[in-house]
Amino acid sequence: MSNRKTEPSSAFRRAEQLVVYVRALHMLSSALLLAQRNVASRVLHPSPAVQNVLNILNDKYHQCLVRSQELASLGLPGQDPAMAVISAERIMYKHAIELCQTAALDELFGNPQLCSQRYQTAYMMLHTLSEQVHSDQDRNVLARYKNAVEKRLRILERQGFVTAVNTC
Repeated sequence: MSNRKTEPSSAFRRAEQLVVYVRALHMLSSALLLAQRNVASRVLHPSPAVQNVLNILNDKYHQCLVRSQELASLGLPGQDPAMAVISAERIMYKHAIELCQTAALDELFGNPQLCSQRYQTAYMMLHTLSEQVHSDQDRNVLARYKNAVEKRLRILERQGFVTAVNTC
């Protein structure tokens, strides 16, 4: 018997990817619809900068759509019980924690310039998750992680490795 951690099957990895792409499609669609409503109600003015952001969002939406269609066309096994526990939130949480761990290692081994982007991305992911959770316990855990990441970013800012820490 081996003590090694088994790697997820390729079907499981595809299912995870599909879940994340579908989640991204939902978020991008919501952002585009919100912008459309705000432009229609004249709350948001269609300046060149706004148009640029909307074009980027639209391009990202279509990239996610194409990739999710590609993944779905490969098929997913329906009988695997492990597939039932896949959630975009769990994947995002796990990735945010991995980003923090990698950033901490970058700091530890003298590469602070590499870690700021990882911490910033992790912070945004944790913030997004904290806005969506329904459990107070989950919200508290996410708040603790967000606070810890924010402290690291502030330290990096004082050291000159991050120019502006803008937390939500």
